[in-house]
Amino acid sequence: MFASGAAAERYVANKTLFNFLVEHATNLVTPSATTTGDTDLNTSSRRPRAYFSLGGNAPVMAKRLAREGAEVTLAARLSPRERAALPTGLRVISAPAAFGLPDVPLSDVHLILEYGRGSLWRNFTAPRANRYILIRDEENPRLSGLWSGLLPAWRGSANLGLLGKGIQSTPDLFVISGLQTMDNSALSPDIRPERLDHLKWFLSTQLTPLTLVHFELASFVETEFVRNLTQAILPYIDSIGCNEQELPNLVSLLSIGRVSPHASVSTPRAAVMLDGMREVWSLLTDPALPKVGPSRRRLSRIHLHTLGYQIIMVRRPVNLVQARKVEEEANASGEAVNIAELGRAWPFTRAAAAKASLIAHRHTCATAAIDPVLTRLLMDDSFAVTADPDRWASALLATSIAGTGLLATSKSVPRIHFNASAPVSCWYEPEPAAAAVPSALSSSPPPSRQLETRVEICVAPVPVCSKVTRTVGAGDNISAGALRAQLTTRAHRNRGPR
Repeated sequence: MFASGAAAERYVANKTLFNFLVEHATNLVTPSATTTGDTDLNTSSRRPRAYFSLGGNAPVMAKRLAREGAEVTLAARLSPRERAALPTGLRVISAPAAFGLPDVPLSDVHLILEYGRGSLWRNFTAPRANRYILIRDEENPRLSGLWSGLLPAWRGSANLGLLGKGIQSTPDLFVISGLQTMDNSALSPDIRPERLDHLKWFLSTQLTPLTLVHFELASFVETEFVRNLTQAILPYIDSIGCNEQELPNLVSLLSIGRVSPHASVSTPRAAVMLDGMREVWSLLTDPALPKVGPSRRRLSRIHLHTLGYQIIMVRRPVNLVQARKVEEEANASGEAVNIAELGRAWPFTRAAAAKASLIAHRHTCATAAIDPVLTRLLMDDSFAVTADPDRWASALLATSIAGTGLLATSKSVPRIHFNASAPVSCWYEPEPAAAAVPSALSSSPPPSRQLETRVEICVAPVPVCSKVTRTVGAGDNISAGALRAQLTTRAHRNRGPR
């Protein structure tokens, strides 16, 4: 992983070894570096060798969403120290103790080993800055924050609503993250299958289509576990966030049923990643997916975050006016309309891609401002919309947002050219569907379609930080920031076409 510059997170089975490493790392922390905020690592002339910071995928995403103005509830069992590190106004609801865990949770420590571009490890040289994470969690592998009383506790906790207005019986967005902590964990007894079944039950029976569900992927190595995980929850997911390592892994899992044995290149071609997103889309929107319970969903959003660029693909209606009319009629009759099926779930794609790009720079440089001196562009001046036009003929039908084709000749592969005055490139194309795509999941009748939809794709180059301070937490901050840019309340969504 180091030689390819890939981020990785691994479980340490040896408890004695892990505690020794934590103790050694703790001894390196100076009193002035016990905690750090989002941008304070560059405020001193000398970067600390080691420091404590609130981590964990869910808390980091929750902090970013709250910082961007969302009303956030974090469902997690946190230690007093972890609670104290959360911003004021971020609500926490905790499950009762179970699975032999203590009534007052202990802190699960993650050891983050950051390395810079050009760092040496024996005979290997890192092609980019990244991190290697060592964990031995007690709470997260047991999904201790999930219990049958979660939604009732949420409803009773406060005056709810994304913007703090009005009471809702179901959230606008439900985010799942941190499941990689279950990967290769040495639980005894192994309750992971039981916990995945409980998560599947929750997603399939407790959440209505009014609540959008986002799943943030991470690094997995245990093929059997991650196969069970994807088959259990992906039929109930609206949105997926992933990086350039996780996307090929997901493609491999869905198409051939195993984790890819090789790390991807650190700076992959955009056309290759676009085809990977199309592959995932075609498999997870396949009408042969299993339908269990009222909350079965089809994927309607993918956000790929890489070092050099951000790509967001969403379902959009061909006719916005018609889509809005269908939603209004359903609301008037009291019907729970599936806005993701209508292509109305994820507006403002261009803004979301731009926001993700800027957050990527600010987070890795640990600065609130973007310094051109510390910036470089890795993305090419132009890129093809597909690397495999024979398989993805839909990409050849790409049209600009203005409605014109990207190239006059339909047999040519459209290319996107970088425009400095409008750096975020967006286009429409038919929903990806490759011929003879084998589905690894069970069959059922296709869902009813109420109107014609397509995908909108936006690509934003990242002003890459050339003096990286940290990489950990980048994906969580980027994904959460982009989600917030696209998240609208039901009342706001109905005020006009999106």
